[in-house]
Amino acid sequence: MKARPSPLARYGKTLYFQSGAEREVTVRYRDTAARLARERHEARAKASDDGSVSVTTKVTPGNFLLGVVLGYGGEATVEAPEDVVAQLRERVEALHRLYA
Repeated sequence: MKARPSPLARYGKTLYFQSGAEREVTVRYRDTAARLARERHEARAKASDDGSVSVTTKVTPGNFLLGVVLGYGGEATVEAPEDVVAQLRERVEALHRLYA
């Protein structure tokens, strides 16, 4: 008998499985990235007077998150929590040493 694949509906909209290391992380987006953040994260996007948008999401801090933030080319930064802010700062400094 051939095994039937699991229905994707049981996994929700994404195939992301929580690891238990997820935390609330706030990322601030500016300029073009702010417009994208408003579109992608409507309900969670909090606009500021300066036109930037902050989005708080439950994610696992680490390489993936830092890569996403760095991928916005300076139009995004981690706002909180402080230890994740420090991780981003360290990554930027390491990249600066590597490429400067």
